[in-house]
Amino acid sequence: MGVGICVVNNPHSIKWCPFQENLLAVATSNRPGHSPISGVIYLLSFQPKNDIEIEHQIQLNVGCDRILWSHRNENILLSSCDDNVLRFFDRKNIDCMYREWFDNQKIRSMDWDRISLEWIITGGSDSSIKLYHENQDSNEALQILHTKKHELQYTIQDEQDIASPPVFDVQWNTHHPLQFLSSDRDGYISLWDLKNHEEPCVSSFKIHNQTCAMKLDLNIYDEHSLALGTFDHSLITYDLRNTKIPKAFIQQAHYSLITSTKWSPHTQHLVATSSTDRTLRIWDMRESNHNKEQTLEGEIALDEEISESFGGTVSSFKSQKLEDWVNDIDWNYHEVGIQH
Repeated sequence: MGVGICVVNNPHSIKWCPFQENLLAVATSNRPGHSPISGVIYLLSFQPKNDIEIEHQIQLNVGCDRILWSHRNENILLSSCDDNVLRFFDRKNIDCMYREWFDNQKIRSMDWDRISLEWIITGGSDSSIKLYHENQDSNEALQILHTKKHELQYTIQDEQDIASPPVFDVQWNTHHPLQFLSSDRDGYISLWDLKNHEEPCVSSFKIHNQTCAMKLDLNIYDEHSLALGTFDHSLITYDLRNTKIPKAFIQQAHYSLITSTKWSPHTQHLVATSSTDRTLRIWDMRESNHNKEQTLEGEIALDEEISESFGGTVSSFKSQKLEDWVNDIDWNYHEVGIQH
């Protein structure tokens, strides 16, 4: 059974602290229509007997969107804000905000590398993917990459008329250093390798059913297993060794936009999804592992619509119906549980 706390502002993103057990960071902004515009970062401490205490709160005059913990320092947090600025906070200092990085586009997603512990990537509402170093002196990106113009989808003669698609999500690869994955509006998943200086985008594939991935997550136990929460409310998993056929396809996993898709850090076969339909669901993907050989050898044409679900089922965990949209979810690193 879940426990919760009501915060004044609208929560957008949450992250469990990787160092301190039961400490959760929550990035919020004013609810629509409220003024003046402001945001609060809450640090919530989960106590015995299901008590929740606000350990610390950081008040800003701008809304906060995404939130990340440093994987090197337990006191450092990073938040993207509605004024297109990335802000660093040290919860042990009185003047807790100590650094700002500036962008010219809304930041849709960001991730902190868990291998080097130093690099940060962001995905913008345009086609840009920006690279930062934790200790850089400049307040601007060190490198800017752009999603590919997928020319084969178009019949436009002039390549200059083809716009690169906006980025929906980015995530560092936790199995290989300086690699990350991205999803874009054209429905492509791309693998980037920053060690390849001439052409960082080393491979890409198009998702089936003419949809695009709003959220992606690579399984920390299986470097080939990728989960996607798509625009048409489906949950799709792929084996990256053969993307011509999904490992699993769950049509209408939700009734509305999927806002988060995350594999469990405790077991290989569970993945959680949340949605603006106000539900949190956990899926058992063991069936897709049984079909691995068929997946590696099979193929479904991109223009062939997949109409039946396969490869996954709702787990024994009861789907949770909440009072409001579920904007984000995060598994607790330290114990088997989930937060939304």
